[in-house]
Amino acid sequence: MKKYLISLLLIVFILPSVAFASWYNPFSWFNGWTFHKTEVAPQSPVETQKTPEEKINDLQKQLDDLKKQQPVSTSTTTTPAVKKIKKAVPVIDNSAIIQAQIDATLKAKTDQDALIAKQKADAQAQIDAQKADAQAHLDAEAKQQAQLKIQQAQDAQAQIDAQNQAQREALQAKQSQLDAVNLKIATLNAKYAKDVSDARSNTGMTLEQSDNVVRYLNSQYTIAYDALQAQWQQIKYSN
Repeated sequence: MKKYLISLLLIVFILPSVAFASWYNPFSWFNGWTFHKTEVAPQSPVETQKTPEEKINDLQKQLDDLKKQQPVSTSTTTTPAVKKIKKAVPVIDNSAIIQAQIDATLKAKTDQDALIAKQKADAQAQIDAQKADAQAHLDAEAKQQAQLKIQQAQDAQAQIDAQNQAQREALQAKQSQLDAVNLKIATLNAKYAKDVSDARSNTGMTLEQSDNVVRYLNSQYTIAYDALQAQWQQIKYSN
């Protein structure tokens, strides 16, 4: 009987060890063999940067959830046989901390908005200043061009006036010369008429002698008159 008990114990305790031994189980012989070991790099969680609005919404939600939670008071349940007492669960009030975080986030957002607004205002002021400088430069250049055109027009007009004055003076000088020639012609005509009259009225000469004198005076008058007429034509049509 003792032999059977020992054999039974050996079968119960030793046989499972043998069955699950790695040297006896052929399926476990190649478990430790690795031909190509691939190392996988640990992936770190990527944190996304939340905007101030999202942070405020999250904090406000936490604050609302905290306000909805009611403190658990101590309650007792009495039964005829057993008396059970429930312990009060303390509730930590984090509303002040969350509100402070909300205020801090709001202040940071307000400061950021103010900074952005200031940067935009400074950029717009710089743009306006550049536009004003460019417009002032354009105005100064336009004024300079206008003054230059006015000066050129004045110079051209002065030149025209000088030319007109020179022409008037030349015409006046020419007219003076023509008047002098005309006066000479008039004087010649008057002298010729007087000489012819004296020759005709001279009683000391015969008619034939008087005709000879008149013909001589006519020839001299013609020569002098042609010379004066040529001089008048030269003055009249000269440049």
